[in-house]
Amino acid sequence: MEITFILLSSLVLSSVEAVQLGQQQIHLSLSPADDSGPSSLPDWIVRHAGPIAPFHQIGSYEPPPTSCKVVQVNQLQRHGSRYPTAKVNKRIQRAIRKLQQASHLHESISFLTKYQYRLGEDSLLPLGASESFNAGVQLASRYPHLVDPQHLPFIRASSSQRVVHSAHNFSSGFAAHIGIPLHSIKPIVISEDHHSNNTLDNNSCPNRKSNRKKKQWLKTFGAKITDRLNSLAVNAGLDNKDTLALMQLCIFESLAEAKLSNFCQLFDHADWSDYSYYYDLDKYYNHGQGNPLGQAEGLGYVAELFTRLTGDTKWVEQDQSKVNQTLDRSWVTFPLDRSSYVDFSHDNQMISILAALGLPATQTLPETGPPSSPKSWDVSKWMPFGSRLTVEKMACGPRQNEFVRFILNDMVLNITSCKSGHDYRAFNEDPTICQLSHFLESRTGLLEQSKNLHEQCSI
Repeated sequence: MEITFILLSSLVLSSVEAVQLGQQQIHLSLSPADDSGPSSLPDWIVRHAGPIAPFHQIGSYEPPPTSCKVVQVNQLQRHGSRYPTAKVNKRIQRAIRKLQQASHLHESISFLTKYQYRLGEDSLLPLGASESFNAGVQLASRYPHLVDPQHLPFIRASSSQRVVHSAHNFSSGFAAHIGIPLHSIKPIVISEDHHSNNTLDNNSCPNRKSNRKKKQWLKTFGAKITDRLNSLAVNAGLDNKDTLALMQLCIFESLAEAKLSNFCQLFDHADWSDYSYYYDLDKYYNHGQGNPLGQAEGLGYVAELFTRLTGDTKWVEQDQSKVNQTLDRSWVTFPLDRSSYVDFSHDNQMISILAALGLPATQTLPETGPPSSPKSWDVSKWMPFGSRLTVEKMACGPRQNEFVRFILNDMVLNITSCKSGHDYRAFNEDPTICQLSHFLESRTGLLEQSKNLHEQCSI
């Protein structure tokens, strides 16, 4: 990853053309709507890859109403595309060993006889660096009235290496676009030590029970795929966990090599929808609105967001969950005079934050499937690598009333938790815009439970 970071940092010297150069070097793109360029994965996999999907936009950004002006932007980002984690790496290599030790391989998978596993572990892929770089360019170009060399975003990152590097790559893209030296933007790095409060990490709720719903679904959809794979590799003895690992390998290797992995041919188009639902169940019932303690991890960040939106420190001062009071009571590490803030985190924490915000509107997921169509909860859409949740604070109308909008990967979200009624009538029928005071009111009751929920997490 160090090489990737140096590459993108050097692009700052070449202004905006550096973005194009970076894409040419990496040779990747996703779709016409995406800002990360062409993908090595077909669309039918990208849309069902769960939390290891490469970044892709799920909507086309719509500017605020003409009577409104964005006066502050808060953006929460997941780190960019990475190699498999250590745990997933072990599972993938176990599945490969089983296949290569089979007594006979069907000719369709004969490539395995000479195959060597070369994927790294945990660190960012070149694509992941590009995703964050492009996000920096996008923020600078979308909100030129909020950012310039004298008004830079305040950036924080949780301390995992891939998260910190994503923050640096974002800064590289931002600096390239507005034409400033990279060293002008330095993120605050927050420790992920278990004894340290960190609103950008998902490590403070050991009592949040892991559900078995995803395991049941793996049995339901995985059995037929596993049987098919075992018929191609005689005596391999693959199980459903191996099947899951090989599907992950298809995605990871395609992203790493910038071409479709041979392992992808092992699976039918229909397999990917079922694979995707496995992660929908995982994230919804482990970290999201389907878990009674799912939103507990996200309360501290919501308190910080409300403090920034209002300029009132009572929100962080009253929090009794995971706000780091030492950092958040310092103007150096938690300023309130910026027009833009960008935080870098992990997928599980972002899902908990979405749950605490009551977003997006979601129906209970059936444990035994099949997934509904269209999905109300879709991890492939909401939380790919590089996912971006943007909160726009707007001043609207002649009275400059304060409103908020939430944009997830360029889709403007409906705010179903918003208290009804606006002081500014033009927005009464718009479910994507909520008066700031009304949105604060809709979440206040939950924030007041921070102590109780935090105690349930740790008792």
